[in-house]
Amino acid sequence: MCRLVIYKGIGTSISKVVLDPPHSLFKQSYDANEMLSGRLNADGFGFGWYNRTLDSAPAVYINTQPIWHDVNVPRMMNKISSELIFAHVRGASDGMPVTSTNTHPFCYKNFLFMHNGAIDDFRTKIFPEIAGNIHPSLWDQIKGNTDSEHVFGLWLSFLDAAKKTTCTLNEQVAALRKTVSHLEISANKNKIDMVLNIGISDGIHVIAMRHHLGNRKATLYYLDDSTAFRGGKVIASEKLNDETNWKTVPERSIVTIDSNNALQILPL
Repeated sequence: MCRLVIYKGIGTSISKVVLDPPHSLFKQSYDANEMLSGRLNADGFGFGWYNRTLDSAPAVYINTQPIWHDVNVPRMMNKISSELIFAHVRGASDGMPVTSTNTHPFCYKNFLFMHNGAIDDFRTKIFPEIAGNIHPSLWDQIKGNTDSEHVFGLWLSFLDAAKKTTCTLNEQVAALRKTVSHLEISANKNKIDMVLNIGISDGIHVIAMRHHLGNRKATLYYLDDSTAFRGGKVIASEKLNDETNWKTVPERSIVTIDSNNALQILPL
């Protein structure tokens, strides 16, 4: 089912976000507490981060091994600092191979995207209905076969990202709402369950969403005021520590963090 973490705030090392907390994403790769089934996320991992003084596009590091097998993680990640960090450990859905092209986070231009969840029967029932809505210019950018990457392509298409150089936070939220509405129409028609906990960034803003259609629900939390992450906001599939300030993202809601690091909860 995957686990994810997003950090935005004062520049900090990836290690502080991913490795150091008591219930870190590293630990969740082999001992997750709140997944719908199982406790293991050993089908690859990835980090995305920005250094906007050098480039508006994100840096991405992915590996199809379990995160604990990669000796570069403890050697490198305490030496990479960023104000905006995405991290993901993958538990692959049935029919979605463990390949580098299927490993989160995905990127396009200055955008990062990652997903915790699954769309049932995606390849046979949902994909044929959404494929025509993905802009032709994006097909060369979609390298894998996951539901996640195609949802990213659908969102980019509704955002018209292939033609625009900049997109406002409101435009990005509107495109996400349109994406969900389009998927819901197809899922309801085909009686499909889906879980769409999503993280998106353009390097300036962050958007996260907690959404499900059907009986399954995935957890998502946010930390707006923290002693462990001074000056930062955190969004995570599971609480990273025992601070009492963690709050549950309401179901069918969007979390935004703007350029001033102000966090807001919006209805989907």
